Amino acid sequence: MSIKQLTTEPTEAEFEARIRGAIAQAFPWLGPAAIKHQTKFSVRLGRKSIEIDSRPNEARADIILYSGSRPLAVLELKRQGGVLTDGDVEQGLCYAKLVNPVAPLTVVSNGVDTQVFNTLTGQPWAPESPDAQTLDNLFKNISHFAAAQVNEAVSALLGSDSRSWIPAINAVTREQLDEMMGDLNDAQLPFARDFLLPRAATVLCLDYLNQGNRVVVLSGSPLSGKSNVLRDICRHVETDQTAGVLFVEAAHGVGVIQQIADALEKTLEWQLSKQEVRRWLRKRSESSGSKLIVLIDDVSSGDPVVRKEIEDLASRYYSSGLQVVLALHDNAADVLQTSENWLSRSPIGRIAVQVSVESLSDDEFQDAEQAVLGMGMAFAPGAQFAPELREPWILRSLASIAIDSVEDGEDGPPHSLLQLPPLLGVDVIAHARSRFDDPELNRLYQGMATALMLDADDRARDPSLLLSSIHTFMVRRRTLIEAMQPRDVDALIQKGFLRAFRHASGDEMLYVRMPELVASELAHQVGDKLLSVKSDNTTAYLRMVEEYSSVLPMGDLIVAQALLDASRNAPDLITNVMQIIRDQPVQAAPVDGLQAGAIMPNGQYLTIVFEAGNASITINGKTRRLEGVDPSEFGSTYSFVYSWTVLGHLIKYLIVDVGNESAELNEILLQACQAPLPLRKPDLRFLPQQEITTASGKKVSLMLPDQGFLDSVTYSLLPLLSSGREIADAWITQAIATHSIHLLGRISTALKVITHSADSALAQWACETLRTRIYPEQKLWLAGA
Repeated sequence: MSIKQLTTEPTEAEFEARIRGAIAQAFPWLGPAAIKHQTKFSVRLGRKSIEIDSRPNEARADIILYSGSRPLAVLELKRQGGVLTDGDVEQGLCYAKLVNPVAPLTVVSNGVDTQVFNTLTGQPWAPESPDAQTLDNLFKNISHFAAAQVNEAVSALLGSDSRSWIPAINAVTREQLDEMMGDLNDAQLPFARDFLLPRAATVLCLDYLNQGNRVVVLSGSPLSGKSNVLRDICRHVETDQTAGVLFVEAAHGVGVIQQIADALEKTLEWQLSKQEVRRWLRKRSESSGSKLIVLIDDVSSGDPVVRKEIEDLASRYYSSGLQVVLALHDNAADVLQTSENWLSRSPIGRIAVQVSVESLSDDEFQDAEQAVLGMGMAFAPGAQFAPELREPWILRSLASIAIDSVEDGEDGPPHSLLQLPPLLGVDVIAHARSRFDDPELNRLYQGMATALMLDADDRARDPSLLLSSIHTFMVRRRTLIEAMQPRDVDALIQKGFLRAFRHASGDEMLYVRMPELVASELAHQVGDKLLSVKSDNTTAYLRMVEEYSSVLPMGDLIVAQALLDASRNAPDLITNVMQIIRDQPVQAAPVDGLQAGAIMPNGQYLTIVFEAGNASITINGKTRRLEGVDPSEFGSTYSFVYSWTVLGHLIKYLIVDVGNESAELNEILLQACQAPLPLRKPDLRFLPQQEITTASGKKVSLMLPDQGFLDSVTYSLLPLLSSGREIADAWITQAIATHSIHLLGRISTALKVITHSADSALAQWACETLRTRIYPEQKLWLAGA
């Protein structure tokens, strides 16, 4: 029978025996009990301690030896029979100089040959008759150790040993990120502590890096979450013992290389010139078995120094062990990857792979729901249908507002979750005003808002351009130049606040970034226009509310905030406008004679004209006429939807945000909740509704209660129905008397959410109310309608 050895690596016992053997060879005049050893110790690099942990299976292990409580020596122990080199001696001397206090001796051994060196001089140490006094003299002499030798040791370690330079560089990055991190509501810092959304872009960047790509370009609009993707990359790479990650910002005007030098000096007290940094990076790039990933945030295409240095980092001067991830806005990404003659790819463009950071996808939003749940928060049902909640900056704003409400004393029951709203409200504009309190930035955005208003008032614009502008903040370049200095426009483009593109209509356009800030400035301007209207001109008020809420992106929020702003100078304005809107209920409008426009998923623009039972559809200038068309096949149109959507935001603000529970507001809410469709600005996202046929054959489209809150007025029912049984029961009695199936549906949605309340009595009441009052009324309506 043959026996096969399964254990090929040294065991712990064998490792310990080799250590004791090396100690006996180095210090034969000391007994075995005189020296203790540790395989795990720390060295000091500047202000950071780096832990060294040696294991039996390593080709070269580092062990610290103690005489009593004082470090006596650092032992570099190579595998049995391994050749001892100058590099082994150098690394041992480095560790000995950087332990605290300094170890006076350095030992290198391969089990056969054991050499001892004086740490202070680097020379072999072989006293003729060593004794206790010899050790005392060693400890006294080491007190003269010079600071310059510490810097030399740091340089040597960070230039050679991956067990030292990787944790050291990761420590530099952690300090960089810590300085950029604050509380959730600290808008001046890019990172929020414990708030990090998982993004698909992070996974894609890591995949590209693992595939060996030298340069990854991470592009996206301002506030799209690029910096947080870099932060997440740092978190993942830190778990990899074969890679170090270095985070630097490029937006300081001093260049990337100098930023690296400053970071190394600040954290590790390691002083390097720019040329020495380049040599160190090159040495790192040539390392076998380890790599350095440099993450450069906020890269500007207009900084020639930064561009030159980034092209240098991507050049063949460095090997595959150096990888670079660049985070920059879309404009800068295009410029950086294009040569200066605009006709070919730049050196970076030829080797880089690109990752885009967009709005949250459905999967990413589900991940975001889990992330905020871990913070003690939860989205109200229906949030998944709100496109504005797919922006990371909005989610942080909503989470911050929720935290602020707790700090203001609005705490809920023990172990309850903070609820995040299911759709955006005017509070996000107030939050933006507190966040972006920069006079110069506000001045520039005021100019952009002026140009957007000029475009909004121009009804002669190409229909396809007008339709595109309803959901996206974009402005014609020529309009913006009329409202602002050209140099200001150029500065905004260079900084990524504007992005140039050519619309299908042929107009030269600019996308406007940071929508909440331009919405704030637009609200000021719409408010001024509202104040200019005579108080008895109800037609002008209604027209202005309807037009601006429909033609401006976030127009419903902008007009609602404009009314709140203007009411400071005209206290009766909100009450008057709300009454004007109430006098014009939402109702189906006839399709005959209607001309409608739409943008198809492929980007093509079409128009439909309905007339006398016929429909004319025009696409790309080609018209097709359909005869005998049933208008209902093309859906329904409703009047005054935008005005009532604005009213819904005001109701939500007054009831939910301010806590106003007046009888008058409850009456307005009763009327608003009878609207036959969700009171929200239309978008391309599908809303869960069900078409039901009644007993009489009538078709009606109803919102599905299980899908949550689809508009502000439905969400406003929560505080009303949770305020007390007497008030809620009386209001529900009024609601039932209206015989409105849409009102009953909205009540059903709110009550189903309340059934999950932490207040068991309230939850039980909601269940009973649904079972005994709401569901029977809905069945009666469907049977008799």
